[in-house]
Amino acid sequence: MSEKLMAGVITAVVIAPICSLCIIGPAALGAFFGGMAGWFGGFDLLTIAGSATMVGILVMMKKRYAGKPASASGQSASTVLSTTPNE
Repeated sequence: MSEKLMAGVITAVVIAPICSLCIIGPAALGAFFGGMAGWFGGFDLLTIAGSATMVGILVMMKKRYAGKPASASGQSASTVLSTTPNE
């Protein structure tokens, strides 16, 4: 095998779990705590799965919408460019 191909494969094998942990980690952690709360609360399996799913979804939504969205200036690019003075 080519060394370049092996280097890419080994890098992907090392980096993929780290990326998946960063992306899915908050939702999995929230789902874990939701499931534990349902289990310790004495609920049935369906309620535990539902609470784990809902907490995971809520945590993921909070993480996704935590950043402030970019604000639009309300002007088109042609308007801004046409009002600039020519030098």
